[in-house]
Amino acid sequence: MSTKVFERSDEFVAWATDRASALAMEVERTPLSSLAPTWVTDYIKIARPDGQYFSVEGFQIKQSGGREVSGWSQPMIVQPSGYVGLIRRFGSRIDPDKLLVRLFPEPGNIGIRSDLVNTRVLVGPPIQFSKGNLENHIKALNGELDPNGKSYKQVPFASIATESKKPTWVNFAVWESAVEDGGRFFEKANKYVIVNVLSIEDVEAEIQLTGQPENFAWINIYIWRTLRQSGFLNGHMRSVSSMLI
Repeated sequence: MSTKVFERSDEFVAWATDRASALAMEVERTPLSSLAPTWVTDYIKIARPDGQYFSVEGFQIKQSGGREVSGWSQPMIVQPSGYVGLIRRFGSRIDPDKLLVRLFPEPGNIGIRSDLVNTRVLVGPPIQFSKGNLENHIKALNGELDPNGKSYKQVPFASIATESKKPTWVNFAVWESAVEDGGRFFEKANKYVIVNVLSIEDVEAEIQLTGQPENFAWINIYIWRTLRQSGFLNGHMRSVSSMLI
């Protein structure tokens, strides 16, 4: 099955709405105490027992001459750097640039609505993995086994962050580091990349390796603009898209 290529916004939105219904995520509020023992809750921080992904920790701001008050206390998200990337096939005046996108649900999203239901699904970049995902990818390449004796799985597209020699499907890629929202995250900077490819066919094998190729699609820059104006792009997609300017 080849990844869909869209030329019209209405056709992409119809497809995305249908897929969002299949990917819909149900979320409900729950007391913090109910998160234990899956999440360790104590007077120091809220975090997973294995320390993966992120934690919520307390901070005291002792001096702040440029803000409304000179100091305050607040919780902040402590999270290792992640890797976010957009894949672009250069086009022409007749055939505009193509961007590979992925439909991705996150519990806090105001997502695409299907039958008036918030599916929590938004349009995101194809490359989006954490430092922990990357470490597991390297273990998979080395043939290591997890604590349960199973092989680690490779992370699609992670090869652009692990190999000194660029993969065959990559024509050009430049990484940039960007600081995330300092009001919520503590000293976090994600690594962003725009990956240029010569043809959309070159990427098909990597898309199939994701295990969810049906959630990927190619769009042109005009569809991207419509999605941006409609609020259909997730935060990572908006951030990495700034590298297109």
